[in-house]
Amino acid sequence: MRLFEGKPQAEFHAYIANSVSVGDSEQIHGHSDRFLAKHGRPADDVFCEFFEFVGSSILVGDNVGFDIKMVTDKY
Repeated sequence: MRLFEGKPQAEFHAYIANSVSVGDSEQIHGHSDRFLAKHGRPADDVFCEFFEFVGSSILVGDNVGFDIKMVTDKY
């Protein structure tokens, strides 16, 4: 979500087709390997769109422990 003066301005949401199992994260977020295989998109596409959305904004993350595995596995 992009904020301006503390107020939501825009939201980015996408699923990445996972290359590693979600494991215990499924219990937290409710998205299984099967769900991500069906609804996820290639990481390259999602990251390009995300970086365009972010621009020069400051980033704050959630569930970084799992997310970093997805990024480092691909890149």
